Amino acid sequence: MTISRSGLLTRRAEYTGSDNALAISLERVSRTYPGADSPALSDVSLAIESGEFVSIVGPSGSGKSTLLNVLGLLDRASSGRLAIRGQAVDAASERSLDTMRLRLIGFVFQSSNVIGDDSVISNAAIGLRVQGVPMDERASAALDALEFVGLEHKRKVQAKLLSGGERQRLAIARAIATHPRIILADEPTGNLDSNNSRRVIEYLRKLNSEGVTVIVITHDVDVANQADRRIEIRDGRITSDVETKSQPMPQPRVPVDLEPFGAASQQSWVSRTVCSLMDDWGDALSALSARTLRTMLLILAFAIAIGGMTGALGISSTTSNAINNRLAIASQDRLSISIEDGPGVLRDDFDGLRSGVDRIARLPHVVGASYVYSAVPADVHITRVRPSDLEPETPLSLHSSSKNYFNDFGIELIPHNIRSALDDPLAGPLAVVSTKAAIALDIPYSKKSGPAAGVSVWIDDQLVPIVGVFEPGPNFPEYADSVFVNASIMRAVSRSDLKVQVRTEKGFSAAIARVAPLAYSPSDPGKAKVDVTADIQSIRQDVSNDLGSLIALLSLVLMLLAIITAASSMYLTVQNRSAEIALRRAIGSSRWLICRSFILEGFIVGMTAGSLGGIIGTVTTLCVSWIQAWPPVLPPELWLVGVLLGATTGIVSAIYPAWVASRQDPAIAIRA
Repeated sequence: MTISRSGLLTRRAEYTGSDNALAISLERVSRTYPGADSPALSDVSLAIESGEFVSIVGPSGSGKSTLLNVLGLLDRASSGRLAIRGQAVDAASERSLDTMRLRLIGFVFQSSNVIGDDSVISNAAIGLRVQGVPMDERASAALDALEFVGLEHKRKVQAKLLSGGERQRLAIARAIATHPRIILADEPTGNLDSNNSRRVIEYLRKLNSEGVTVIVITHDVDVANQADRRIEIRDGRITSDVETKSQPMPQPRVPVDLEPFGAASQQSWVSRTVCSLMDDWGDALSALSARTLRTMLLILAFAIAIGGMTGALGISSTTSNAINNRLAIASQDRLSISIEDGPGVLRDDFDGLRSGVDRIARLPHVVGASYVYSAVPADVHITRVRPSDLEPETPLSLHSSSKNYFNDFGIELIPHNIRSALDDPLAGPLAVVSTKAAIALDIPYSKKSGPAAGVSVWIDDQLVPIVGVFEPGPNFPEYADSVFVNASIMRAVSRSDLKVQVRTEKGFSAAIARVAPLAYSPSDPGKAKVDVTADIQSIRQDVSNDLGSLIALLSLVLMLLAIITAASSMYLTVQNRSAEIALRRAIGSSRWLICRSFILEGFIVGMTAGSLGGIIGTVTTLCVSWIQAWPPVLPPELWLVGVLLGATTGIVSAIYPAWVASRQDPAIAIRA
């Protein structure tokens, strides 16, 4: 038997004595979407009283979902007036709507929208977490809700392991855990079999019997007839509104306007803040741990980028220290003098060259002096088997020097008894090669006896025997890929650079530089010019500045790559978690809460990656230092820099995805 709505409203108005018993009131509400040909809702007026069980039915596209979104404060009406429990919400702020959904409304959606990787009890407590209910009270309330739907025995099970019917019961538990005044159920039985459908309706009926207003959106006539009142909607308009059952008058109940969890509002500001922070950390860690592979790959990508940045800083400090040490050593005991017309001197005045070098060597505080004659690399062709062969991939340079050069400057020559031959312009052609040049030319050698007997190389069209090998060491990197020959071979070189290398006692290089040209050529000091390109301290500072600029640029590029990579990954995560985000927004999570959850995830990933990156950077610096035989320089703040860089890049990379997540429209995303 059906009862007209006018008679029911009259009887209930008499019972309540006022219209304050209205749970929801709509007056001439319309909703038109941009670009639509017709409104989704058109001039809808509706009153639903507290404690009613109402079904709203209609075919697909009739406006049911739009009406649900408006009733649930997920969407705003284009025109008309909407009031929830007597409070107009037409001009309410976004935050006020969030609060009203959180305190007054519980949602049960067709697909349940449970968070599969969280436990059953965690799903049931989502709304309580947003309300700021203390953790101990939250667990108790969530367990009570699970007991109501018969799922308390599965409270520790992951929600994704539940059956379809159990998930929908969990959705009901989640909705009622916050003690809502209104339950909005959108096709709650649409994906269930008849048995589970019956159980869901029984739970909704039980809730209604305890004073909760229940509104069910459905296309199932059998489900609709379980309600006490059925409203039919077509083309955005209400076409029918009838009472389906004769129900006894509601019994007086305790007012439900009080907060269900008084302890939450009685907490101190400090307690609420601590509780909120713990919840934020828990949510972030749970979200990250639920996607272990993605999180690990993201941390690894971050760690490599940050390791590159911190490693670059460590290598920069180590390299700068090594170069500065070399420059400092050179400024203390080494001096270079350029001699004019090197080819002419070697050809026509070789005795004068040796005499000038000897005079410099006899100066006070001079440890040794030797000439070094270097050919322009483009003018010589050095090969191993035939003169027409291609040169090694590593360019080789050609030099000639005094017999004492290797000894004066501590360059190890193997064997030691070949020095005099190198200084004899009348001796036959012979050469010594650096160890790296020997490898490039495929010359076999021993670190004890030198090169194998009978080994030779082609220098241009001349076959030259190899009589020794040498190791220039870290102080002479310019000779790492060199071939030294005697002066007779160098006479054929048309372009060359002749220098006198002087080694002094420490601190006397500047003084020797002033008298060395006169000692070399007393009659014409202008033949010898001391190489002073810039003040040594200025060079050291320039080297440090240039390295710093290079490393800063490299670090910036790596940081941008890390940010772009992480932001892209987190943006995809936002898209994959749209249903979860929509659920949290629907139950009352503010945009700021959604935003800070994602930013905190980025912060945790960045901090973890930063710590790992600091270790990677340190190990990289140590490895490069070991390979180059440099003393490692590890700034004490290197690890801290890695952590700070990680935290910064993690937060920056999460800002845009977090903003996108917070701006999602729950009315649309909940059905995505």
